[in-house]
Amino acid sequence: RKEQIIRKQQKTISEEERAFERQLKARLSEIREQISLFEKKLKQDQQIIALREKVVNEKQSQMKNGNVTATEYITELNKVTQAQLSQMIHRTKLVQSKIDYKTTLGISEHR
Repeated sequence: RKEQIIRKQQKTISEEERAFERQLKARLSEIREQISLFEKKLKQDQQIIALREKVVNEKQSQMKNGNVTATEYITELNKVTQAQLSQMIHRTKLVQSKIDYKTTLGISEHR
């Protein structure tokens, strides 16, 4: 009778362990996908910033020559700033995802 209860409890524990491991693997996979996504977004952000900066330089030159207004130049300058802010947000989310990954694994980085 006791042995039967013990076996049943062991089986339950084993099933719970397997379920936990499945959930852990799924969560880690999800976080890895997030990390990959933010790494891609950061690369895209850098390309966008470079292109926007070229446009700003062109607008600045055109403004000096009287071909565009200061408002048009400022509008393009604001687009660069927006792209830079977007990049900072993606960088922050990437760091957070990496921290989530380590936390999920149980890795602590106390210093």
